[in-house]
Amino acid sequence: MLSVPGCRDAVQELYPRLLLAVLSHVQRVIEQNPLENMVVYRKECGQGHRPKAFDPSSCALEAVKTLLSGAGYFEVLDYVEEHRGWDLLSSPSEYYCGIMEITSAMVKHFKPLHLHRIFNKLIPLLNSENEHDKIMSRAFYAQLLWHRSVAQSLELDVLAPLKKWIQEPNPIMRLLGLRGISNLALHPGKEREKVRISAIIAFGKMLKCVNKYKPGPVIHNEIYCALVPLMLVMQGNNHEILKVSQN
Repeated sequence: MLSVPGCRDAVQELYPRLLLAVLSHVQRVIEQNPLENMVVYRKECGQGHRPKAFDPSSCALEAVKTLLSGAGYFEVLDYVEEHRGWDLLSSPSEYYCGIMEITSAMVKHFKPLHLHRIFNKLIPLLNSENEHDKIMSRAFYAQLLWHRSVAQSLELDVLAPLKKWIQEPNPIMRLLGLRGISNLALHPGKEREKVRISAIIAFGKMLKCVNKYKPGPVIHNEIYCALVPLMLVMQGNNHEILKVSQN
């Protein structure tokens, strides 16, 4: 149905809900660690070509691709492909990075109204008891703040959840908090001083986390990506900032 011509408007209307559903399904599939040679579906590729075999993970990813193409979001498909997003999504340890790549693509190519519709769907999931939903929604949330109109949303204190995440013991949650704060730091506004202080706190906690847990190259790379905007926003002569940096 998603790829049926004439259904694009309906798919776009339901897109936020469908997107979260199919990506949640991807995470549940890869967590089960299915065998790569387990064929659950074969797709005909035209005369003279052998059918393409899909394992459970490939099927789950194909559902995401079908949704994006059915909605007409081909630029997002291209961006995710170019940035290894599908490989990241299919890895249990890098799934959240894949979510951020999809989000980055949408930030680049979607209108603000569409981003806000997705953002609003995330709010009830941020503190979900389901760990899968929590990681997925927080990865979306942190990277959607890359867009200025989302970061400056008037209906929500977007900084408050991020400050809580950097206090959590899970290094991925701390990293998502760090990424969100670094994205907020890119935008000018009346909350900039609060963001500066939070940036210093977040970076300090993340460094302690690195020393304690010895994370792998994926988390190290994400820390480096967040470092530049954090270093920029930490510049200044505000007395509160200096006080925090000395603690």
